[in-house]
Formats: sequence, C-alpha cells, structure tokens
Amino acid sequence: MPILTPMCRPTNDRIRWLFLVALIHWFATAFSNAPADAARPNVVVFFVDDMGWFDSSTYGSAFYETPTLDRLASEGVTFRQAYAHPLCSPSRAALLSGQYPGARMSMIRAITGSCVANPTVPETQAPHQSTCWPGSADRMPMKTYTLAESLRDQGYQTWHLGKWHLCKGRPGQGLPDEQGFDKVIGVGGAGPTGGYFAPYSVPRFPQGTQGEYISERMALEACNLLERRETDKPFFMYYACFNVHAPYECKPDLLDYYEKKLQSMPMENTQRNPVMAAMLHAMDQSLKTLLDKLDSLGLAENTIVIFASDNGGVHFPMKGRSEIAKPFDGVPVTDNGPLRGGKCSWFEGGVRVPMVIRWPGHSGAGHSCETPVHLIDLYPTLLGITGSSPRPGQVLDGVDMSPLLTGETIPERPLYCHFPRTKTTVDQIPGGSFIRSGDYKLVRVYDYASDTSGRKLLFNLKDDLGETKNLAEELPEVVLSLEAQLDAWLAETNAMVPRPNPRYDPVSSPQRKRRVPSSESRP
Repeated sequence: MPILTPMCRPTNDRIRWLFLVALIHWFATAFSNAPADAARPNVVVFFVDDMGWFDSSTYGSAFYETPTLDRLASEGVTFRQAYAHPLCSPSRAALLSGQYPGARMSMIRAITGSCVANPTVPETQAPHQSTCWPGSADRMPMKTYTLAESLRDQGYQTWHLGKWHLCKGRPGQGLPDEQGFDKVIGVGGAGPTGGYFAPYSVPRFPQGTQGEYISERMALEACNLLERRETDKPFFMYYACFNVHAPYECKPDLLDYYEKKLQSMPMENTQRNPVMAAMLHAMDQSLKTLLDKLDSLGLAENTIVIFASDNGGVHFPMKGRSEIAKPFDGVPVTDNGPLRGGKCSWFEGGVRVPMVIRWPGHSGAGHSCETPVHLIDLYPTLLGITGSSPRPGQVLDGVDMSPLLTGETIPERPLYCHFPRTKTTVDQIPGGSFIRSGDYKLVRVYDYASDTSGRKLLFNLKDDLGETKNLAEELPEVVLSLEAQLDAWLAETNAMVPRPNPRYDPVSSPQRKRRVPSSESRP
C-alpha cells in the first residue's frame, strides 16, 4: 500500500473542496445547453400547396379522404377560420416573416417573370385602362429576419424541404440557405419542375428511382433528417409540399380507387375530380410517414406539428399535362363550397385555409376553434412558445395565438388582406383590399371604371358564409367605420394602392363591363 506524504494526504477540508468542485462540474454539465434545448419543443410546419378549406375529410368533404389529417385533428386543435393570402408566394412570405406581404413587401403575385425587384405604381396608363396597378415584388426582402433565422439563432437546427418560391431562384436573391435554413432539400418554384414522378427536375432535390412519386421522396428525406439530427439540439422543419399544385399528376392505384368511389357519389356532391382526390391522398400518406417517424424516434411528445395550406383551392377547370389526368380535363380541380371563389380571389374561398396544430400536453385533443387567425400569427406564436422575443424594432403583424390551443381566448383584432391585381379568378372582378372585423368583412374593390373611389362590398360572414349579399347600402355606418380602419392600415404599412388612371377614356375605349358579384356566379 503506498504511503501518502503530507503533501498528498487528504484532509477534511480538501475532501470538501474536491466534492464541491465535482458538484459544480456536475451541475454545469447536467444543466447546460442540452437540457435547456431538450425542454424546448421541436417544430414541424407541414405546408400544403393549393389545398382548399374544404379539401379534406377533416373539414367535411365526403369525397376526399385524409385519414392522417383526421388523426392529427383528433390529437390537436382544428382552426375553422384560418386565413392566408390568396396566392402562394405571398403566403409563404407571411408565414416566414410574420408580416402582411401584400402591404409591407409589395408582394402581390406569385413570383414569375413579370415580378420586379422594386415595384411601383405607374402615374398613368393607356386610355383603355381605368386603373394604374402596382407591380409585384420578385422576392421576400433579404433584410427580413425570418422565422428560420430567429429559431436558428436560438440554437435550433433549421431544415427546408420542397417548394420555396420566394425568389426567382438565383443566389443573392433570398434562397432558403440565405434566409436561415441550415439544410436545404429542394428549391422548387410554383410546382415540381418536370412533374411529380422521378426522374425529378427540381433544383437541389434528391433523385429518386424511375416512377417514384415526389411526395414519397419528400417524406423519406424528412425521415432521414430526423434520424441524422443532432440529438442535443431542437429542430425546425419547414416541410413545403408540392402537392396539390399543378401539373396534375397522381398515382394510378389511387386514381383507380377514387374513380370507383366517384361512381357512388351523389351528383349534388360538387367535388368530383378523382385526380385531385388522389393527389390529396398521397399528400396525406406522406404526412403519415412523417408522423410515424416522430413516434418511432420518441420525438412526438416534444414536437409541435402545424398543418396548413397557402391559399384556397383551385376552383377552375383542370388542364392535365399527364396522360393519366387528361380524361378529366375540364372538370373543376376542386370546389370550395360553401365558400365562394378560390385561389387568386379575395373571397373566402381564396383566403380561408385548413389549419391544425398538435402540441402534446399543451394543446387540446380534438378541439375546434372558431377564432379568426392568420399565417402571420405562427411566427410570434413560436417565439412565445420557445421563450424568445422579437428583435428590437422588428415588425410582426401577427399575435401569439398559443392561448387558443388550450381553449383560452386572445384579444379580438381585425385581419387584413391587400390584393391589388388587375383581376381575380371570380367573375373577372378586379383585385381589392379587405378588413375582417368580428363577423363583418369589408372589401374595397379597385374598380375605377365606374367609381373613382372604388367599389365597397360588405358581408356578414356569420349569416352569409358564401358572400352573396352586399350589405354596404344597408349598413353605411359599418362601412365608414371599417373603411377608416382599412385606410389607416394601408397608410401604416405603406402599401402600394392602385389609383385612377387620369388618361382613362371610357367613351373612346370602353372596358368590358365588370359583373357585380352574385350568388349565381360562383364557379
């Protein structure tokens, strides 16, 4: 046995000192970043393209089947009055910025070749045009402090999969990895370039085996990210589906199933496109793959899953590119009834979308919420949940809606939309701006051919969900009150507002007469 010298023989004081050092080290290790990160929830945003409010069995469709979304709703909260922008690029900007894109970013259209970096409102137009319309931005501003950047700066792993469509696709304009995402799988534009079946042509998207369907590949790539994640850090997955945007292509077995189902559907059922039904079903299957992986890895209990769509369903006739879809050319892609209109429309069918949120242990199970919410609310909600705050001076138009997950309330506030474009997809009605306050929705239609102040439409959504009766003349005091709030909001956000064309000559170059909205004219 070795003999301890006085220099190394432990004393009571030395033992206590060594024990204290060991205890401090243990606390520092045990309660450092790992447990703090583990306590913070993971976030999955499952964002569908062109899925309408009524395009699921969850929301009441008798034709479409979405069993996984049904399951998610049974485990979380279904929002019956969730809003988005009428088009995909602006809605994606709304989600990732927490801001109204049409007003604050001048992002009015889906990003195409006609969009420009610095849009303006022309001073004049040709005499046959009654209105000077603003241009539309070709990107979400690079200066935007996105949700991904905020979560990344909190220590989150940030992953983008699928559709981006927030710039024209060139470096320096705002690609996903320039806007806060550490890993990027695909930077798709409007729809999947080259179609839904492998070989794929989507930039930065993994190749699949011949004939593989793209939603299956997306789900597999998401599962790979989960398996290879850094286990000591939370993650934010932005899963941006290509389904159900054009080109309209679906799996043959699912098409066969829905063709047979269609034969037994009553004719009064207005959703009658089996291609759309098959594409929705494939989307739902990919959601199942993702949820099952969260379960198998033991991640579900500490993961918020947010399901939403970017705008209303496409309600005009389908034109399929693939041979499998051609027999259904001319059949409406979907029907958004009882809502009026659809994608690219400020009617409820264009802006009201499905939204389901599941947060185990924190959200109700199987609950339904009628409080109006918006995609812009997701950013501040996730900041609140993760214990963070906006940057000093950062503008967030949304509010923290997390109290709604437990059946509490949030203060009533108006919701807005700025959608000034030459025409919408309903009755050739021009674009407009609206305010939703309580049960009322006031729309200012920029129809300067007949009225240089614009046309006013007032709907009571509680009594008239289909927006068939204009109450503007019956309730002028409501119009004045809501219009004042709308004007104040447009000024505060520095929105580009159309103006009457001083050169307009209705006598020599009359425009085609605009039809007044009516209950009979809903596509």
